Amino acid sequence: MMRPMLVTAIEQNGEEIKRFRPEVVKGSICSNGTLKDIQGALHDVVWDNHLGTAAKKAWIGPKAQSDLVHIAGKTGTAQLFVRGHGYSARRHRITFVGYFPEEKPRYTCICMIEDPQYPYDAGMDCGSAVRVIAEKTMAYTGCYVYENGERRLEKR
Repeated sequence: MMRPMLVTAIEQNGEEIKRFRPEVVKGSICSNGTLKDIQGALHDVVWDNHLGTAAKKAWIGPKAQSDLVHIAGKTGTAQLFVRGHGYSARRHRITFVGYFPEEKPRYTCICMIEDPQYPYDAGMDCGSAVRVIAEKTMAYTGCYVYENGERRLEKR
């Protein structure tokens, strides 16, 4: 946990008088037990096929699940505020934010769609976009081959 900083340096006549350094206030923002609980919940969003909002559904498809990279994350749906009318019951913003590979996270990705057309599903519409980005990112880093839109579990 870092102390908030509004100013990084003070200058006078183009010369730096004082520089402020980031300051660690607390080494961790939560206990290891709380962290494990949160990681478990984010895992279930993608991998619990009964309750996960970005998990595979037979009638929809894989959403954020990938055979090549384990992704954990969270879907979101929010009503849009329409000036002069308040929050709209018909207009939304949908999101999926995920991190990967889940076992040893290196990357975070968020997909947000403003005012999607009905029917929409944050897990399908945004989760599947993050899945494709994650797969291509891992292929680019040399974890497996991804050529011409085809995935193969072959190390380079």
